[in-house]
Amino acid sequence: MRWSSKDHEPWAFGLLMAVYLNKDFLKARSPAKRLLQLQVVDAAGQPANELRCFLRNVTALLWPVEVLVLLLGRRTRLGDTLAGTYVSRLAPGAASLWQDVRTYRATRYSLYTLGATFAFLLLVHAGGTYFFGL
Repeated sequence: MRWSSKDHEPWAFGLLMAVYLNKDFLKARSPAKRLLQLQVVDAAGQPANELRCFLRNVTALLWPVEVLVLLLGRRTRLGDTLAGTYVSRLAPGAASLWQDVRTYRATRYSLYTLGATFAFLLLVHAGGTYFFGL
């Protein structure tokens, strides 16, 4: 049996989607936010937990709706409203990526987020199979 690139496409898409949905997993800062000294925070001004960051990024699949919401004058993304978060400037002297990696400890939110990611990807895959025959 010969494997073609089509055999790997669903898994590659799923992996890319999992990375995108969890890009803010480490201390609520994606690589771009690290460069721009920004951080996702909750209503109390604390760094958002992994699950809130995941919920915030789920709406990226609805990017036309996100754009429409922003064009209608809202100051925050739909994802921020759903997750109860916003993006804020980070205080000077914040920890580097490597410091964050060394000090990271898994919490119950880490496990909830990984479970939610897996469930979401299964849902997207099942929807794609059902609606588009993929």
